[in-house]
Amino acid sequence: MKTMSKFASAAFALSLAAGAVVALSASPAAAATNSCKVLKGTSTFNPPVTNTPHTGTITSKGTVSGCSPSASTGGSGVFTSTLKATKPGSCKTLVQGGNVLNGTAKTTWKNGKVTNMKITVKTGTKSNYNIATITGTVSSGLFAGKHVTGQVKFTPKSGQNCVTVPLKQVTFVNTKPFALV
Repeated sequence: MKTMSKFASAAFALSLAAGAVVALSASPAAAATNSCKVLKGTSTFNPPVTNTPHTGTITSKGTVSGCSPSASTGGSGVFTSTLKATKPGSCKTLVQGGNVLNGTAKTTWKNGKVTNMKITVKTGTKSNYNIATITGTVSSGLFAGKHVTGQVKFTPKSGQNCVTVPLKQVTFVNTKPFALV
């Protein structure tokens, strides 16, 4: 069960990271262009993760809220993302951590403006297997050219252990602020 949870967490972190980049908040090292207090959502694996290594796609959907200054964004938004692993993965490799995924993310803000991003997500190792670090750049739209950083934690949906029940979905929430600087 621990192996399944670790795998699901790693997979979730990867998918969450893609969407999480859309949420923005203050960075301790620099003043952020925009910040959002809450980022949460769900990531789906296609095909589901099993013991057989394969390269798949992770799509994420979620929301950001408590964003300021709200004049730029309307204070909240909806994000989507699509990530692909850089090498085939399985339950075993996800639990080991250190996985790298690349992809795109998009936030549609409450005021109708859009932020498009190119992101990289890297999962932690050992006890941090379910934590994902997100880096990237806003490729177009609102905040174009800004750098994106953040961190998320993912949790597998109930009953999915990856070993006997394939990992199809995870939920995620930010653990550190996401920043556009």
